[in-house]
Amino acid sequence: MGSLSNVGTPDGWAGMLIGAEHLSKDPNSNLDSLSEWEQKIIFDFDQTVPIIVHEYVHLQQKKRI
Repeated sequence: MGSLSNVGTPDGWAGMLIGAEHLSKDPNSNLDSLSEWEQKIIFDFDQTVPIIVHEYVHLQQKKRI
């Protein structure tokens, strides 16, 4: 688990990093202890594949110098 700092990021050295804590919500999740901002960045588990695909696209993009 991370610190809710990044949903995902392409990393040139390590590959693709996904913040699993962002993909941990289900219908029974109690988010009352989180701030309003934190509640907005916690996604339903069923969003895992779309988020991974989104980050994979970034990983494949050419870096501009």
